[in-house]
Amino acid sequence: MAFRRHSPWQMQAATDSVAVAPPSAAPAKPARSPRSRMMRQYDLVERVRSYNPDTNEDLLNRAYVYAMKAHGTQTRASGDPYFSHPLEVAAILTDLKLDDATIVAALLHDTIEEPKPPAPKSTTSSGTRSARWSRASPS
Repeated sequence: MAFRRHSPWQMQAATDSVAVAPPSAAPAKPARSPRSRMMRQYDLVERVRSYNPDTNEDLLNRAYVYAMKAHGTQTRASGDPYFSHPLEVAAILTDLKLDDATIVAALLHDTIEEPKPPAPKSTTSSGTRSARWSRASPS
């Protein structure tokens, strides 16, 4: 492919014919989509209770509070709170109608990476492990 050099007068003519925005007009920022409302604690419990009437509400409430405190006010580069990701994972798992321990695991899966809350002692049975996690309180 051959490139043609244009003479300066051809370049000036091409530049003059291009529509240019006035310098005072700032480029418009792209519109951000409105952020969805984060699921509240009672919304999560109600979602699980809708398919599991015997749900352990206390366990779900404690896991929600622990995860929220563990993430604190940290935000992602997008501006969303860190806590929104585990909460969205928990919401997906409630859509799949999974058990309490799985929902608790979703809420807590990022808390082990946070330096502030101490990792609680775990035992071999999964029900006890979830209960121990939910009884621990972040500092």
